[in-house]
Order: sequence, then structure tokens, then C-alpha cells
Amino acid sequence: MRSMILAIALIAIMLPSVSWAAGDVKFSGFLDDYSKLKPNPERTNVLSYRAPDYQPKNYSRFILPPIEIWLDPASEYKGVQPDQLKKVTDRFREAITDALEDGYPFVDKPGAGVAIVRIALTNVYLKKKKVKWYNYTPVGAVSKGVKVAAGKNMALTAAHLEIEMLDSQSGQRLQAGVDLQAGEKLREKIQEGKKAAETTWADVEKTLEFYAKRLRKRMDAARGK
Repeated sequence: MRSMILAIALIAIMLPSVSWAAGDVKFSGFLDDYSKLKPNPERTNVLSYRAPDYQPKNYSRFILPPIEIWLDPASEYKGVQPDQLKKVTDRFREAITDALEDGYPFVDKPGAGVAIVRIALTNVYLKKKKVKWYNYTPVGAVSKGVKVAAGKNMALTAAHLEIEMLDSQSGQRLQAGVDLQAGEKLREKIQEGKKAAETTWADVEKTLEFYAKRLRKRMDAARGK
């Protein structure tokens, strides 16, 4: 009887992760295929995939298409200015290129040793902030940091980060992942059991920097650096 109770308890503990992996997550459709994504043992609330024959040392250059932002249909605020989103995605792009380009340059044409890295911030939920007229970023203003680029009229509360790496010649998927907690501070809050945890633009920027630096580290390690 005790063994049976213990077994039931273990199953109950495992059920959330099993259910989560089975398809309870609301995917955006940015990735063509989510079926092979599995829970990542190294990072909580992350689904990932790596091709069995993927060798980081075979790739030394990247193509980085424009980063996309997909609003959640239920987002409280949808009136986002295109220029505003472009400033945000440009800053996200800088976070990635800063970590990689001095050793692994970015190019604009497919070729041997070139991988395409597709990135999107999906299931984005925004809320409108009450601000004064002088808080709006002037047209053409130069800003540093994603927090400033996003402006003061909209706040990010939740988002997923979806990333996919493809061979530029064959189109074969090399790696893919969905981070359901796009935000490093958000991840810490959730682990601490804070129910009302929200993320921010700057927090998502840190997450992108984390993945870019981790990719750099693994690429270097594959070359014995």
C-alpha cells in the first residue's frame, strides 16, 4: 500500500511536465514544427530540439533575418507603432550581434558553413501605460537600450521567445527552442513562487544576450577555444 501511494504521488508530481510537453502550450506558429521539441533539462520552462548530426564546428557565419514580434490576440494593448517595434527589434539584434560578430560574422547570402538564425518574440502581451504627453519618444530620436526604444506608452507583461537555426543551403533544422519565460528576472520570480510575476523589455533583452553568449561559448568550445 505504501509503495502504491508513493507511486501515485510521483505520478502526480510528474504530470505537469508531461502535460506541458504533450501540447498544452499555446504555440504561435512562428516555427513550422513544434512536435520534436522536448523539455530542456538545463533550463526550466524551455522546450528545445537539436538535430542528432548537428556539429557547431561546421558553422562559422550567420544570417540573421529581421526579428519578429507576434502579439497575443488577447493582448490588452494592440496599438503599437511600427517604428516603435522596429526600434525594439533593432536593439534585440544588437544584443545578438555584439556577442557573436567579432568571431562569427553575419552575412547576407547562403553558403557552406552559414547558418540561418530565426528569432521571434511571440505570445506578446502588452498593456498601455498612463503617461504625460512629454513622455513620448520624439520621432527620429536616437535611443540606447531596449527600454528606451520601446517608449513609455506601452509595457510588456508576458512573452515567449522562439529561436530556430537552419542550414542555409539545405534548410535542415539544426536547433530550435521555445522559452516560455522570456525574461531572466521573471524566471527567478516564478522559481520563488511569485504568482503575479511579469517581465519587461529589458529583461527579455537579457534573455537574448544569454542565448547569444551561450551559442558563442559552444561554438568556441567546438573549436577548442
